[in-house]
Amino acid sequence: MNPSENQKTSIFTQEDPQQIVLTKNSILKLKTTTKWAKFLAIVGFVFVGLMILLGVFMLFILPEINQDMPQAFSSRLISIFYFVAAALYFFPALYLFHFANKTQKALLEFDKNVLEDALNNLSKHFKFIGIMLLVMLALYALALIGGIVGGLTTYI
Repeated sequence: MNPSENQKTSIFTQEDPQQIVLTKNSILKLKTTTKWAKFLAIVGFVFVGLMILLGVFMLFILPEINQDMPQAFSSRLISIFYFVAAALYFFPALYLFHFANKTQKALLEFDKNVLEDALNNLSKHFKFIGIMLLVMLALYALALIGGIVGGLTTYI
């Protein structure tokens, strides 16, 4: 790699160290990333739709099919679970979709404000996923502790 190529790969301009310059390779990587982000977001929307359909199925059709369903497995409870799961999965997919669209627009128009907004949506996506992961880990830990305590109380 010659010295002029090294200068091109620097992300900071010499005039303003706060300004980031994207190289051709960075732009190509962002274009590829936006395609995958849009694909994953659309798949996420499809799964949200399927969860909503399953929730409606559980709420209205399943009780008619199986009238002897135990109360513990109430179709209402199951449908609420599907609706909540759909709502929780909708927002990360939406943030990812906005990231993909705004990044594509920013790269076409060379608009740093649109790119900043796109990256903000990517940040929201990962923040939402991270918080959901922490909540799920906490619930798993509580379930594990509850299982251990419940198991120990049967021997006492």
